[in-house]
Amino acid sequence: MRGDQSKPSAAKRGIFPEFLGGLILALFGSLVIHESRKLALGDLRAPGPAFFPFLLGCLLTIVSLILLVGLSLGKVESKCGQWKGVHWQKVILSFASLLVYSLTLESIGYILGTFLLSGFLFFLMEKRGILLLFGVSVLVSLGFYVLFKQILFIQLPQGIIPF
Repeated sequence: MRGDQSKPSAAKRGIFPEFLGGLILALFGSLVIHESRKLALGDLRAPGPAFFPFLLGCLLTIVSLILLVGLSLGKVESKCGQWKGVHWQKVILSFASLLVYSLTLESIGYILGTFLLSGFLFFLMEKRGILLLFGVSVLVSLGFYVLFKQILFIQLPQGIIPF
């Protein structure tokens, strides 16, 4: 008797984190599809406000389901080891700063908010001189302000700086 020739379980192959991530993303994509159906979908010539969220939800769900099927059939290898050595503190601080930026953008304004965000993110990425960090942050915030406000005529939150 040769023993059990079946494939090892997902836990033994080390794919549980990928499987769980694929499942969560598939559920999130399904939620986006469901919620976007509450708005007008429109068509290709005149897309409504739900058009792109609906398409992106469909794409996310399909890609997640492909990942889940591939993991279940053993066609996809686990990539858990690739996350070793990642500086998780920087990742978490980056996401936290983006959350703070999105919550305070209306009150402090686009220019100041973008200046603070870019300065903080540049500080996280590389420890450079304060003058370089300040200069690049000013250029980024003013450059995007000119692009969006002056060239593309997009309204930006004014906040406490009256521009």
